[in-house]
This record gives sequence, structure tokens and C-alpha cells, in this order.
Amino acid sequence: MGEVAPLSVSKKVPLTAQAINLYHQPEHKNKVNQVTDIIDFFGQHYKTPNLIVRAPARINLIGEHTDYNEGFVMPAAIDRTIYFAMGWRAEHSWQLHALDISKSILLKLEEPSLPSEHWAKYFYAILLELRARGWEPKGVHCVFGGDIPSGAGISSSAALTCGFIYALDQLHQWSLDGVEIAKIAQAAEHRVGLNCGIMDQYAVLHGKQGKAIQLDCRSLTHQYAPVEIGDFRFVLFNSMVSHSLADTEYNKRRAACEAVVSFIQQHKPDVQTVRDLNASLLAAYEDQLEPLNVRRVRFVLSENERVLKAAAVLQQGDLKTFGQLMFQSHDGLSKVYEVSCEELDFLVDFVRPFSEQVLGARMMGGGFGGCTLNLIHKDAIDLVYEQLAPAFEAVYGLRPDRHIVQLRDGVSLYPLNVNP
Repeated sequence: MGEVAPLSVSKKVPLTAQAINLYHQPEHKNKVNQVTDIIDFFGQHYKTPNLIVRAPARINLIGEHTDYNEGFVMPAAIDRTIYFAMGWRAEHSWQLHALDISKSILLKLEEPSLPSEHWAKYFYAILLELRARGWEPKGVHCVFGGDIPSGAGISSSAALTCGFIYALDQLHQWSLDGVEIAKIAQAAEHRVGLNCGIMDQYAVLHGKQGKAIQLDCRSLTHQYAPVEIGDFRFVLFNSMVSHSLADTEYNKRRAACEAVVSFIQQHKPDVQTVRDLNASLLAAYEDQLEPLNVRRVRFVLSENERVLKAAAVLQQGDLKTFGQLMFQSHDGLSKVYEVSCEELDFLVDFVRPFSEQVLGARMMGGGFGGCTLNLIHKDAIDLVYEQLAPAFEAVYGLRPDRHIVQLRDGVSLYPLNVNP
């Protein structure tokens, strides 16, 4: 399969969490044991798997809500993972088992609609999308599980979809490349109900250890930006607010951007997306546009500029300026694009005074919940968290989770000969 391996709010239950429902495993659970549990279960029920695939979650260093506007983003795959054990099945159906929640389902494409189990909808949508594109997947057994925190906004659904498609591709030897897999996974999410961009899927597939992906979402080309953070660490603080992106404000923000483009396109046919706009062109038509929509587009334009600047300062090793860009990104997302929430703002504002220990912080993901991404000195992580957690709990009644993450390779095969 060439270079694909390793391409190397509302307080509702989040769609992505439903897809993998409560995959949050204890921090100390060894990844080898996770894989061993999956292999053991597979062996007890379906003999020996043909392959094991690992699919990581992702963080986005900067560049939010720019991907569906064909802008720039800077994501990275991380060391939180879903593992898939896969093997052939004689029948033309798909037997799936979600190990972490002990639930199974048998999928048949003859069924008239998506299954009722939310996590199963993604698998079914993938199978439909593959068939629509001319691929005919054969029946498989699949056991999967992992340690991606649910509702944290680190794209459990992209890990789920990309990992499953990659595994099917390996089994069938279709030789799909990473961009094709990302597009199929994105289309599957659209079938489920989230009109997402392609950043998450692309990051899950193309991650590289110790590097971020500077992705051009128009050309779907990228270069790697070095992320040499020395004694600093990327730390996620979970707002404990679950977000349901499919039926909330996410799709409204996309529609707002598209409305501006559609109007200006009548006068400037070359304008296809927000990527084709600039501040002066937007200003020329501002009086004829919905003011709120203009604000949304202004944020996207400024966020694109921040991504390009972030890439430059990372090349220079200027972490202080990079951290400032993170704070600026959050302020735009909160006050201009309005996709933050009270809890996320609390987490970011609380760490601002730790100016030497915390270089930057921002909400991450689609918004309305999930995590903040923080760049914190390793010696200050406990200090900051020990003050932040009780303060947050005193206001919101919940203690925020924390996750220290590292940048890792994207989707790849995992060796079958695993010993605990």
C-alpha cells in the first residue's frame, strides 16, 4: 500500500463520544495490554486476526474552523489510540465488537438505514461509501478498543473511521492512498450527520512523530513543521462539557461562511471559498452582507494568518510567540466565531497568569466543549493542575481531566506477535 503505512454547547452526549462511547481508559493501562486484550478476545471468538491496525487521535495546534473553508491548519497525531483486530468472515456481513463497552453488532448492507447504535453508524456509513465509490468490501470480523478520552474533542471518530478503512484496504489490497482514505472517512462522517472538513482524517493518517502537519486544505498537500518544545509539554484540560456537533452550531458556522462566499461569488466568480477572500475584498461587500456572517469570515481570515505565522515561528524555535498565537486563536474562537463555552473560557483564562510556566492555551476542536490545549513547562504541570482543578470544580461541580500528550505517527499496522 505504498507510503500509507505509516502515513506514519450543549451538554449532550457528544457524537464522537457516542461513536466510541466511553473509551477513556485509566492513564496507567499499558498499550500492550490493550492490544493483548483485543487479540485475546478475537482469538476466543474468531481464531487469529489477519492484522492489527493502530489509529491515533489528533490535536490541532492552531487553525480551527479553517479546514472546511479550504484554509490552513496545523494538526498532529498523538499517543492516544484505537486498535483494530481484523479477520475474514465467511458470510457477506460485518461482525463488529466494541471491546471497551462490551457491545457487538452484525451489519448487513441490505438494511434500509443506519443502525441505531451510534458507534455502529460510522462503520455502516464507511461500507456504504466504499460501495458507492466502486469498492466491494468482503465480510470481516472486527474487534476494536483503545484509550481515546470520550468527548475530549481529539477526534475519536476520525481515528475510528480512518483506522477501519485502512484495515479494510490492507486486507483487500486495494492500494488506497492516504488522501483517498481521508476523503472516504470524511464522506462517512457526512453520512452520519457532521458536515466536517478533512483536517481530522488527514492528521490521523499523515501524522509523524515529533512534528505537526502544515496542511493546505485546498490542495490537500502538506509539509511538516518541527515541534521542538524542549522542557514544555502539550497538556489537555478537559472541560467535561460534551458537545453534539452534528445538530448544534458547527453546521451553522459553516453555513455562515458559505453564505458570504455565495453572495460575493455573484460579483466575483473566481471566489469559490473563504480561501479566495481577503480583508479588502470582504470590506467592499460588507454593507450588503449579514454583519454576523462577516464577523465569522473575518475570524477565518485571521486564523489562516495565524497558522502561517505559527509555522514560521516553530521553524525558528520561538515558543513564546507560538504561545501568544494560541491565546489569540482562543480569543477569536470565543469572542468572534463564538464556538467556545463558559467552561473552556474558564480553563484558558485561569492559566493566563502563569506567564512563565504556561506559554499558550486555546480551545481545540469544533467547540462547545471538549478540551483546551496548553503548552506548559513540565515542572509546572502538577502545580498548575492542582490550582486549576479545585477552582474549576468549585464553579462547575466537576473536576477536569488532564492528559499529557506526545506527537506520534499516523495510522499504521501493528505487529501481530505482541507479548505482554
